[in-house]
Amino acid sequence: MPNESLVFVTLVILAFAVALNLALTFRMSALLRALAAPKSLTVPTGQQVGEFGGRFAKSGQSFLSKDILGEFSFFIFLSSQCPKCLATIPELVEIVPAAIASGHAVWIICQDKTDGLQCIPNESPLREYVIELDGGMGKRLNPQSASPYYLFLDGLGISRSGGLIGDAYWQSFAGQMHELMVQEGAGR
Repeated sequence: MPNESLVFVTLVILAFAVALNLALTFRMSALLRALAAPKSLTVPTGQQVGEFGGRFAKSGQSFLSKDILGEFSFFIFLSSQCPKCLATIPELVEIVPAAIASGHAVWIICQDKTDGLQCIPNESPLREYVIELDGGMGKRLNPQSASPYYLFLDGLGISRSGGLIGDAYWQSFAGQMHELMVQEGAGR
C-alpha cells in the first residue's frame, strides 16, 4: 500500500500549502488596508504636541516651546522648492503683522535641510519669525511634511487647527487679519 502513504503525504503537504497561502493572504490584506488608510495631514485637533525646543534662525539663540507659545500661535511650514510656498509670501507679509498685533505668536519653519532661512527672501521682514526645530519635532508638528502648511496651537500647545495654506480655515483666518488691518487703518 505505498499508494496510500503517498496520498496521505500529498494531502498533508497540500493542507499545509493551503494553510500557508491563507495566512499569507490575510497578512497581505491587512498590510494593504494599513497602507490604504488615509494618513492625517495635520496634528489631530485637541492633541497636545508636547514640549519642544529649537533656535531662532536669524540669531541662533535657543528657545523652548514655553518661551515662544502665545495665547494662540501659528506655525507656518514652507519650502524654497515649493512654488506655492513662494507665492504665499506676499500674503504672509501682509497678515503676519496683523496677527502679531492681535496677540498671536507667528513662527515660520523652512523645511529646507541646508539653511533655515532659505525659504524666505533676504529682504523679507518675515525672516524675523523663522525658527528651526530640534530633533524630529518638525515631523511631529507637520506629520506629512506638507507645504505650504499651517498649524494653530493654543498657549498649552494643543492643536486647534491645521492644514494647507489656502484651505477654508486659512482663508477665514486671513480674512479676519485683513479686517483687522482695515480697522486699524480706519482708526488712524
